[in-house]
Amino acid sequence: MTPAPSSTPDSREPPALALRRLERVAPQLAEAWLVRLFQKSSRERMERLAAGALPASAPELIVALLRVAGESESVGQDRLSAAARAVEARERWLDDLAHTDPLTGLFNRRHLDSRLRQLLADWRRHAQPFALLLLDVDQLKRINDAHGHAAGDRVLIDLANAITHSIRTGDTALRISGDEFCVLAPHENAADAAALAERLIAAAAKPPIAGAGARPTSISVGIVACPEHGDQPEAMLELADRAMYTAKRSGKAITIAPRDDHDVPGDGE
Repeated sequence: MTPAPSSTPDSREPPALALRRLERVAPQLAEAWLVRLFQKSSRERMERLAAGALPASAPELIVALLRVAGESESVGQDRLSAAARAVEARERWLDDLAHTDPLTGLFNRRHLDSRLRQLLADWRRHAQPFALLLLDVDQLKRINDAHGHAAGDRVLIDLANAITHSIRTGDTALRISGDEFCVLAPHENAADAAALAERLIAAAAKPPIAGAGARPTSISVGIVACPEHGDQPEAMLELADRAMYTAKRSGKAITIAPRDDHDVPGDGE
């Protein structure tokens, strides 16, 4: 039977190595150890610890600890409060991580659900429209089969970068499944979104700088908008998905979902 991990790392181990071991087997204990270390250690020791090779989540906590340490040189309650604020900062960071696609750095499907709720609330309260674009990478399976999944991942990363540089500051870009991306565009109708889709297609077709010999990436885009296509999130996503596959099958690249596929609120029908 494997013994339970100790709440205190072995003093013979370098702090960074001990923290990495603790983080792997017991993340909560690693966090607690960091807080205790901050309470009884000098800032210089924390800086040396931060300079070590640490697991992904630890540097965020250490940076927060060092930042708040600079706000007060006193000890006791001030340091306890600083450590508590640092843990809260780490929790916020972990929440952000839960809404992020690890491959591309874009938001993920979980964030799509929450952002859609926000946009729909804005529509219902302030009559602010928005558009939703679903994008699918053409022939990604063929790329994976011919060149390996690393090449396919590179296509997805390059497309994510192209999308990010093509949208407005207030727009939201997401990767919601293997080869599907989404853009949420506040204050846009379906016609506006079609112009955005043209920009996205053009950006995707440009070969990445790092791979001059790479083939251009083609995408198919399905578009819906609120209130043109209703104000129910699942229905809007289903309509956008149908439109996207219509664009893929027809070779037209962009399809706006027909309005007669749903009941539009306020049409009096």
